[in-house]
Formats: sequence, structure tokens, C-alpha cells
Amino acid sequence: MSFSLSEDISILCKNLPHRLFFIRSCCKRCCTPLARMHDCCQDAERESIELQDNLDRIKEEKNRLLNSLIEAERQIMLWEKKMQLAKETREAVE
Repeated sequence: MSFSLSEDISILCKNLPHRLFFIRSCCKRCCTPLARMHDCCQDAERESIELQDNLDRIKEEKNRLLNSLIEAERQIMLWEKKMQLAKETREAVE
């Protein structure tokens, strides 16, 4: 039995360089696309974060502009009320 085991080990050792070459070539074929996919996913994640930041800034700007618009409308209503009071006062005096 030990003789058979010794032969098996000898055969494995002879084929070892070929097996290593085969394993390395398989790893290169598999790992290269995986590495590219990983890089692509990282790029997509970075882009997603940037887009989310831009969206947050745009929402803040929208809210700021909406508040400015509401304030402008309020000021217009106040001026219209003042003009109406001025018109009524002038008519009452005349």
C-alpha cells in the first residue's frame, strides 16, 4: 500500500507544474472579470452617492426657493392691501 501511495505522490509531483499553470490560468480568467465587475460596482456606488448628494442639494434649493416664493406672495398681498387702504382713504377724503 505504501508503494502505491508513493507512486501516486510521484505522479502528482510530476503533474504539479501543469496543474499549477492550469489553476493560475483559470484564476486569471475568472478573477479578471470579477475584478472589473468589482471596480464597476465601486464606480456605480460612487456615482450613486454623488447623485444622491446632488438630489439632496436640489431638494434643499427647491425648498429655499419655495419659501422665497411664499414670502414674495405674502409681501404682494400686503402691498395690495395697503394700496386698497390708500385708495379707500383717498376716496373718503375727496
